[in-house]
Amino acid sequence: MTNNKFLNKNSFYWILPAILLAAFLTHTQVFSFSATENKLASAYIVNAFLAFTIYVVINIIIKNKPEIAGFVFMGGSGIKFIFFFLFFYPVYKEDGKITKTEFLSFFIPYTICLITEVYFLVKRLKQ
Repeated sequence: MTNNKFLNKNSFYWILPAILLAAFLTHTQVFSFSATENKLASAYIVNAFLAFTIYVVINIIIKNKPEIAGFVFMGGSGIKFIFFFLFFYPVYKEDGKITKTEFLSFFIPYTICLITEVYFLVKRLKQ
């Protein structure tokens, strides 16, 4: 890992919220709807919480059993999809179809969290 003090393993804890906040504000402006519409705020909060939890767990795993870190990461992604199908999918499907904005309401924060997690975990694994 480089000696960049700006980006260390703990940077994840402030960079992810900053990126998600910027994305959330952009998201509400681009689609012109409120934070509660399409469970947008909930999607950002749930994805952030799960990303933080998975990141912490994987960092613990890396210290003890680094060979299973990838499996834990994949399991975490599975948990995110379970949350989607339990809490978001039924609401989005109430009218019989899932619109593009409903789909993006969950998967934009999901993708941002996923990319950020992968970036910082790769940096951590290179140590």
